[in-house]
Amino acid sequence: MQMQVEGFVTILPQRGVVVNALTHEDKKYIFEVCGGLEYQAVISTFPLLTEEHILEMEMYNSRIMMSSKGSRYEDCNAINSNFHNAYLKACPNPYLVYLLHMNRERLFVFTERDWGEKFREANYNEHNVIIDLVRAGDAQKMAEYIRDIHWAYTWE
Repeated sequence: MQMQVEGFVTILPQRGVVVNALTHEDKKYIFEVCGGLEYQAVISTFPLLTEEHILEMEMYNSRIMMSSKGSRYEDCNAINSNFHNAYLKACPNPYLVYLLHMNRERLFVFTERDWGEKFREANYNEHNVIIDLVRAGDAQKMAEYIRDIHWAYTWE
């Protein structure tokens, strides 16, 4: 029932359960929602970030491209999520993080499998920019970058 409420599936009485596929338009909307949610999460979380968070982000980001060579897509998706979780775990708003995770799961875990090498490489490069913005101490630029660049839907 919860998965139906969250839009993952449709329950067909006495016939079963159908996984709801995402249309191109659905993906664009979910990317937009994730960008807004993560923007706010960064603004709320940034003052709480430490060198430990940055080192964890760097560690996960270094694994993204390594995972793309001959490994399962789940590995790359998990590493990508762990990169973001490295700083989101400091977010003081658990509801915001819950909504973000639910939408990320909808895109990257539940229905979409492998977004391809181009997507992985772009994530790696964009994560490096995010790390640089954390190190520079610029919360606003990091939040805007995540919303306007990192969560821009360019995967046609």
